Amino acid sequence: LKLALGSFKTQVHKQALLGPHRLSVMPSQLQVTIEAASGLQKKKGGIISGRPSPYVVIEVIGKEDLRFQTPIVKHSLAPVWNFTVGLDKFDVDDTLQLTLMESNSWPRSNKQLGKTFLRRGDMHSDDCKLELVLDECESNAVLSVAVVAVGDVDVHEQVALKAG
Repeated sequence: LKLALGSFKTQVHKQALLGPHRLSVMPSQLQVTIEAASGLQKKKGGIISGRPSPYVVIEVIGKEDLRFQTPIVKHSLAPVWNFTVGLDKFDVDDTLQLTLMESNSWPRSNKQLGKTFLRRGDMHSDDCKLELVLDECESNAVLSVAVVAVGDVDVHEQVALKAG
């Protein structure tokens, strides 16, 4: 399934988890777990060649306070992070940007290996696993992500209980 996000195109393979979950339309907290990456390639040419030391930058576009980074996995073509962050007040119109980076030692700067975008509307349930193909990537790298949306239902139920 190919999705167009502005001028960016992202190929997404989606697998909804079992359960009676519905997509909420209210602002919600997202629990995003960057599980792993696959399809990375060895560095090309030069004196230093080998396996990258990747990490992922997780950010909500336009919300500078919602930016996180996974730990660096040294010298891996198939890094596993299982790194979870909570994103408060993720609105229906918000876009999550996931950027796969390569950590380099000084004096070289870190290098972008690829990136992908995820909008609330791309999730068909409040509890799903996604395989996101990276754009601007020299290989066919894929980022495995799990997303759980926690809506405001509990808050409304608590208010109703207090009123009754």
